[in-house]
Amino acid sequence: MDISDRMKEIWARRSPEEKEVYLRNSFLSKGSLERGRCTREQESVKKQLVESLRRFYATSEGRAIIKAAWEKAAEVNRARQRSEEENTRRANSVRAFYASEASVGARQRISEASRRARLLESEETKQRRTESVRISHSTEEYKKRMSLLLKNYLVNLEGARKADYLRTLFKGNKEATEPELALEAFLNNKYPNRWLYNGNGNQNVTIGGRIPDFVEANGNRVIEVFGYYWHEESEVEQRIEHYGKYGYNCFVLWDFECDSQEALVNLTRWIGGG
Repeated sequence: MDISDRMKEIWARRSPEEKEVYLRNSFLSKGSLERGRCTREQESVKKQLVESLRRFYATSEGRAIIKAAWEKAAEVNRARQRSEEENTRRANSVRAFYASEASVGARQRISEASRRARLLESEETKQRRTESVRISHSTEEYKKRMSLLLKNYLVNLEGARKADYLRTLFKGNKEATEPELALEAFLNNKYPNRWLYNGNGNQNVTIGGRIPDFVEANGNRVIEVFGYYWHEESEVEQRIEHYGKYGYNCFVLWDFECDSQEALVNLTRWIGGG
């Protein structure tokens, strides 16, 4: 009996209460730190262990073990492959849970556990992980996939929850793009204190679940900057109609128009005639 089988046997013998206590103490509570598990004093020991494993798996014997493990895992996954219907049902179930109020506490506990774990990482590990994420997130395939996932997730959110989610998503995290900075400079120069940048939610303006890029300080007009990569032409009228339902007039500029004299003249006419 290997380690995996022994762990399964031990886990099967535990009562539901014991399992809950184990999981809470392992992942979701401060107990792991208070008991000295994963403390900073163990950093040197962990580093030595990691280096030892890295050296071993760089050998032919280590690579053979890794290859055998991957092949075994692939075989297990093929054997338990689910139907498309089952995958869809599971995905919808998870999506519905995370869109509900019941998920708030779980997400907060997971976030806190993750935050504590990252505090214990060495600088080398942080840099290596950051570089890996940067490379994987820069691909066109990843951007399209994440855009689709976000749209599907937002479908299940309604009203105030969608507005709060979008505000949390962008506030403090989204920096103004170069086209937005160019437009902001133009608006500040021509209309001082009249137009405010809201693309990162810092003005706390959310209209029907959407966060406009620029809002009129004392009016009911907004300006959106559409990135050519992220938006289609059909979305322009859809966005204008969306804000119109809430009593707002909207002007849409494409990112490549933010330094276009002709486009800015049209914007000036719209502002002056609004």
